[in-house]
Amino acid sequence: MKQELSELIKHSYSEKEASKYVEYSLTQEDYDLIVDSAKSVLDYFPSIHNCCVQMSALWTILIRDHTDIPVHMVAGNLDMMGRRIFGNNMNAHDMSKSLSESNLDWDGHCWVVFGDLIGDISLFRTAYSEHTPEWLGEMIRSKFGEDRGMLLATPSNLLEYGLVYTPSYVLQDSEITDLARSIELIVNQEKRGE
Repeated sequence: MKQELSELIKHSYSEKEASKYVEYSLTQEDYDLIVDSAKSVLDYFPSIHNCCVQMSALWTILIRDHTDIPVHMVAGNLDMMGRRIFGNNMNAHDMSKSLSESNLDWDGHCWVVFGDLIGDISLFRTAYSEHTPEWLGEMIRSKFGEDRGMLLATPSNLLEYGLVYTPSYVLQDSEITDLARSIELIVNQEKRGE
């Protein structure tokens, strides 16, 4: 997957950015910063069903604004145990168009990559929600249990749980910034119970 992701980064950014991603090696200090920033996002963001886009955007921004870790927000498909959870094999152009139009009613999934690690900050929130399909909640609970916050692992480690992340598009900085503008509105609406 690293080569495939490198090509997507090159398409959305540059060859230099793709090389930076490929050459990056995670340190313990970086890992700790990534986990701490995820905790901040989880503490800030209310438990809302299907908010992978906003939560991933906020996580990406926190890392970019406070570290030198090469981080990228990715959109694509997610399968678990051979069953499609999110995604419909939308091509990169259509995915970019949906995200730029703030059409968050698409069927894809967003996550964050830090070198070899995939970070998924919204999967558990969605799976534990009362609005999620029962089969998804049961699958996640049977593999991971209750009260989990985020996933942060290599693709091969995630495969042990039956999770397969298939990247289709790497979001550009301008798209991430545009998506982040909706975060405060969503959080405030949720706090007011709207």
